[in-house]
Amino acid sequence: MALHAAISAIYIAILASNSALALSQQNILDEFSVSYRLASPITLHEPVIVHVSIVNVGDESLLFDLGFNRKKAFQFTVIDPAGHRITLGPVKEEGIDGGGLVRLEPKRTYTQRMILNEWYEFDCPGSYRVEIRLTLPVQADSRLSAVISKENVLEFEILPRDEAVLERRCRMLLNSLKGEKWLARRSAMARELSYIKDPVAIPYLQALVDEGEDYYAINGLMRIGSDRAMEAMIRAAESNDVASAQYARSLLRAMLPKIQDQRIRDKVAAVVKIP
Repeated sequence: MALHAAISAIYIAILASNSALALSQQNILDEFSVSYRLASPITLHEPVIVHVSIVNVGDESLLFDLGFNRKKAFQFTVIDPAGHRITLGPVKEEGIDGGGLVRLEPKRTYTQRMILNEWYEFDCPGSYRVEIRLTLPVQADSRLSAVISKENVLEFEILPRDEAVLERRCRMLLNSLKGEKWLARRSAMARELSYIKDPVAIPYLQALVDEGEDYYAINGLMRIGSDRAMEAMIRAAESNDVASAQYARSLLRAMLPKIQDQRIRDKVAAVVKIP
């Protein structure tokens, strides 16, 4: 009889604990709103930019963790124009972890711009569907905590390549960067420009070196990967920034056998000191 009572007490305690956990998750879930807005229309080779908004609709501060550089908590599945379903892995992160912890006060909104091309290239025109899942631990001031998951869907069209649109986007980003004094905003613009994977972007990426954004210039030119892009990267290889110059030279050295234009190959070979 005593054993039965003890088992019943344990069972009740487990139910109570599970109920409290469910209540905690529901309370926080009710206070946490996530929405996504796509910058459109989009032409082929433009970066696909998504604006994320997280709203604390409750009366308590919320603390949540978006993971490495505020990206790791997002998971994406792409359905491409041919109907193929591709579940994307985590983005390859480089550089220093910018941290993912966010404290959001009551009735306030946290916003973030994300370049979906970091996960997927979107290399053909047509209709796309992107399923987004955000999974993250959240804690409220009352010490309630839960791991919550929110799912959203974006549907959009990528139009055929339009050189005039791409040129305009490149020019706008570079001019905005030149007029911006805040380093974080300058880097964000340079990063966006580096994802315009099109020959029209080459002179603008080359100009980033003069703006001190060598890292994004080099990565953008490598994404394009053409002979002209490698020729443009010579400017980064001759940069006063020693680390950037070494980075550019090492990449150019690896790309040298793939350069078809003999004139450009000779120029690159002279810079990377290969006879």
